[in-house]
Amino acid sequence: MTRTPASAPGPFPLVLQLRLHNEVDGQTRELSFERWPVRIGRNSGNELVLDHPYVSQWHAALGVAAGAATITQVSSTNSVLVDGRKLTANEAVVLTGGEVVRVVPFSLQVRVVAVPGVLQAPGPAVAAPAPASASPSGAPPPLGPMGGGELSALHRSALHVLNGLAQHLVGRPLDDPQQLLVFGDRLDQLLEVFLRCLIALRRGQDQCRQMLDLRAIAAPGDELLGRSDDPEVLGRALFDLGRDTVPALEQAFKNIMLHEVGLLNGMVAGLRNLLERLSPEMIRAEAGGSQRAVGPKQLWETFERMHRDLAEEDNTTFEAVFGHPFDQAYASLASDKGQG
Repeated sequence: MTRTPASAPGPFPLVLQLRLHNEVDGQTRELSFERWPVRIGRNSGNELVLDHPYVSQWHAALGVAAGAATITQVSSTNSVLVDGRKLTANEAVVLTGGEVVRVVPFSLQVRVVAVPGVLQAPGPAVAAPAPASASPSGAPPPLGPMGGGELSALHRSALHVLNGLAQHLVGRPLDDPQQLLVFGDRLDQLLEVFLRCLIALRRGQDQCRQMLDLRAIAAPGDELLGRSDDPEVLGRALFDLGRDTVPALEQAFKNIMLHEVGLLNGMVAGLRNLLERLSPEMIRAEAGGSQRAVGPKQLWETFERMHRDLAEEDNTTFEAVFGHPFDQAYASLASDKGQG
C-alpha cells in the first residue's frame, strides 16, 4: 500500500517525481512530492508508506541537494540498493535520474523536475512551509528544511521536543534532518520493544497467578493501562494526553517486581514445608514413635516410603511446595502492598 499525503503547492521550485514498481503484484504508480525529506517505510507516519514486512518502520528518506535527488538509508536492518549496490546505515547517495533504487520488494526511479511558472517567481528559494491545515488527509506534515527560512510554530515545537530528547539520550541536540530521522527511527524501535516486553511480563504475571490461584495485587491506576496484548493499544493508552499515565506505568513495574519477590518468598516457605514433612520428628511420628520405641530400621523404611510418596506423586509434591504456606507467604506481600 502506498500513500501520498495531500498538500498545498510547496514552497520549492522543484518537485520529486517517482515511478514506484511493486515487484510482488507488478503494479506501477507515478507519484510526485513537493516537499522533502520524503520518508519511506512501513509506518503510517511516512510520506511514502510501503506496507510490506520486508520494509522497516522508517526505512529510507528521499531529499534534494543542489538540484539533484538524494536517498539516505535510515538506520534500518533492511537495506536500500542503488543499481544493485547495498547502502550502509545513514549513507546518502546522489541520484542523477537513471538509477534503479530498490527497497525490496519495491523498486523506484527518482528524478527532480522544475515546476512551471515557479522558477521565475521572485523571493528566496527556501520559504516557510505551508501550515499544517494544508494537509486535509490528517497526515503529519513533513519536516521542513533545517537551513534558511522560518519554521512554523508546529515545526519549532517539534524540533524543540526532539532536540530536548536528543540532549538527554544522545548527549547533544541534532541539527541535521537525516540525524533526526535516524533518531526517530531508533525511538520507534526501542518503544516497540519496550511495549512488547511490558506486555509479555504482565501476561506471564497473570498466567502464573491463574495457575497457582494466587491473589491478584490491585494497582492504583491499573485500569488506565488495560490488559491488551496489542503494543499499539498499550501505546495509545500510555500516550493518552488527557490522563496522567506515568504513575500507572511506574506502578505496573512495581507490581511485577512485587510479584517476583512474592514468588521467591512463597518458594522458600514451600520448600521449608517440604523439608518439615521429612523432618526426624515427622518420620518418628509416622512410624508410630509416640506410643512405642521405634528402631533405626523402621525409621529408615518409614523415611523411604515418605520420600517415595513425595517423589512419585506429583499432586503431593505440588501441594507440599505450592500449598497453603506458599500462598500465605505470597499473600502477605499483597496485604502489605494494599496497606501501603
